[in-house]
Amino acid sequence: MQENSERPEEFKNFESEFYSPQTSAIIDESKEKKEEKKGEQLHLPSDDPHSKNNPERSSEPEKSLMKESQGHAVKEGCATAIMTGFGENNVNAFAVKIGATDSQIGLLNSLPLLVSAFVQLFSVTAVDKFGSRKKVLLPADLIQALSWLFMAGVAFYLRSPILLIILFTASITLKMFMMPIWSSLLSDIVDESERGRYFGMRNKITGALNFTAILVAGLVISFFSKQKNPEFLYYGFGIVFLIAFASKMVSWYYMRKIYEKPLIIDQQSKFTFFEFVKKMPTNNFG
Repeated sequence: MQENSERPEEFKNFESEFYSPQTSAIIDESKEKKEEKKGEQLHLPSDDPHSKNNPERSSEPEKSLMKESQGHAVKEGCATAIMTGFGENNVNAFAVKIGATDSQIGLLNSLPLLVSAFVQLFSVTAVDKFGSRKKVLLPADLIQALSWLFMAGVAFYLRSPILLIILFTASITLKMFMMPIWSSLLSDIVDESERGRYFGMRNKITGALNFTAILVAGLVISFFSKQKNPEFLYYGFGIVFLIAFASKMVSWYYMRKIYEKPLIIDQQSKFTFFEFVKKMPTNNFG
């Protein structure tokens, strides 16, 4: 009976010893450390705009790059529009001048579209292989620019319809090959809510420049055609093709400056042509 009466007293001594002020302070300090550690692991966002954990602060550099790239894309589009006005719109007239037959002119207009439709199928494969859209775009754009330099050489020296067909086919094929990759890159630098306004503005500027370039190129060719020496007309075509080459080089320069977001490839969204045909009855293409 004596032992039973003494146990409550022992518990009291133990309780007073365990919950002493020093022990309570240690427990509180341990809890604070655990909460701090938990907060660090969760990377909780801070309301402070200068905080490292603020998500808005981390996206500011990328937004700045996107905004800057939008300006570069407008300049690139302007240069490409000038290239089209001086180059592509005058190829048929030049073919007639160098004595191309009806069959050759037919090839000049049909072969580039036929080849580019086939080559365009490999655009996505090329991006998958290199892991970057700009690694595919920049070499292709540079080669397209060089094709206009060679076409100027045809105007000044060679004057071969067959060579013109080959070079023009290469230029249009590269243009069509780049188109889906270029569209993907541009869509990444413009927020979805701003795309209509931005691309409307860009198309308005490039369309006006393309129209102006066609008029100026026509005036240049017309001026050389009125000269007494018939050779001068070849020089007129050579000059407009050189302007097309220079414009495309400017386009390439601004394309280099455009920011490319990291490429994320969804492997599940890939399918072969036969898989596409197989699923046609169950989708909008069937």
